[in-house]
Amino acid sequence: MQPFAGGREHDDARADIERAYALLRNPEQIQRLRETPELLTEGINELARYDSSVQLVARFAREDIELHGKRIKKGTMISMLAGAANRDPERYVEPDRLDLSRDNSQFLVFGHGIHFCLGHYLARMNARIAIGTLLERHRKIQFSAVEPKWGTNWVMRSLESLPVSVSD
Repeated sequence: MQPFAGGREHDDARADIERAYALLRNPEQIQRLRETPELLTEGINELARYDSSVQLVARFAREDIELHGKRIKKGTMISMLAGAANRDPERYVEPDRLDLSRDNSQFLVFGHGIHFCLGHYLARMNARIAIGTLLERHRKIQFSAVEPKWGTNWVMRSLESLPVSVSD
């Protein structure tokens, strides 16, 4: 699906690493997944919301509008900080808490309307397989002594590496 991604420097493997990172920082959610594996199906959306790769989305106003008392003229670039929107306390109860059973039916990670991500289903399927397999194969997963390495692109944030140790 890369041709449709607008040249972004991100892929499903990196997104899966970020989801694993979110789980490692929330071991109680790993336990919930071990006890109720079916939580992962919809929990993928929560993992994506909690640690959003997409940090900035830009669009152009198609018509003159007024938004929160501000006049925006047709053609003006509008930027949305998606990572912040996915942590909005007016939208999410306890937005800084990872909750794999949270209803995320209207979150912004995969876009909306005509900008909805064509690779959405593939990305979710890959994540279910990657996270599910990781938890299935390894009973103990923990951070190694080496700090995770983050990429330098702040618009499409991604982990370059996540050193962990695993055991059966």
